Amino acid sequence: MSRDRALDTAVRAYIADRHIGAVVAARWLRWSPADAAALLDIAEALALGSNQLGELTEWLEDIAARDALGPAAVLGAAEIRGILAAPLGRSDKLKRVKARVRAVRYPRLAALERNLDADVRALDLGPGVTVRFPPGLDGDEVTVEVRVRRAAQLRDAVERLARALDAGGFDRVFSRLDEAT
Repeated sequence: MSRDRALDTAVRAYIADRHIGAVVAARWLRWSPADAAALLDIAEALALGSNQLGELTEWLEDIAARDALGPAAVLGAAEIRGILAAPLGRSDKLKRVKARVRAVRYPRLAALERNLDADVRALDLGPGVTVRFPPGLDGDEVTVEVRVRRAAQLRDAVERLARALDAGGFDRVFSRLDEAT
């Protein structure tokens, strides 16, 4: 059996075993052997289902169309290989692989997220305050959560928030968030 035929058989077996949807399966089966093999490696390592494969294949095809960078090159990158080799659970690996591929697919959004994270760190809000942005930065509402165990911790958190507001730190955060919408 030729290598391409063996790969095709392995991909089709994965598709059948994991009940991968027809659209995703057709997309995957159209790929070059190198690209299909790279995705099979990731799919097997992370036990990907149809929706996860669908999202990844869509992003990978978008990257290929825009950057002429095939799925094998994206999935074979050192950062992805490092994630797969890391001593992490399946869910953490999947989350990190998806985040990395998403960052390649949406570089401006990834840069904006990094900048927002840096802006929030610069606010120095302390460990009891968490600032969350809408998923995919789709929206203009920010959630600020304060978690404390004592009144003194609450007082400190509120004072830090007030200082950040007075210094214009949150203005920078909301201004940057406006860039996304």
